[in-house]
Amino acid sequence: MKGLTVFQDTRGNVYVSAERARNLHKLCDRLGRGRNTIRWNSDLRCYVIVLSTKQGKEVARAFSKSLTKTSKEGCG
Repeated sequence: MKGLTVFQDTRGNVYVSAERARNLHKLCDRLGRGRNTIRWNSDLRCYVIVLSTKQGKEVARAFSKSLTKTSKEGCG
């Protein structure tokens, strides 16, 4: 799964973003969530999944450690 970036806001929500929605499909499958949870974020100009549950955050943390390339500047 390439091209993903993980962000966290001040409220503790975790955002996983990608330039293309299809890059988030495997993560949705791993989390057991429908692909309809993928949303376009106009501020970041990319697709995001918002994770607010403890289980989702743990999966995102483990997943982000497996990423070889991360960016703090967003998608665009």
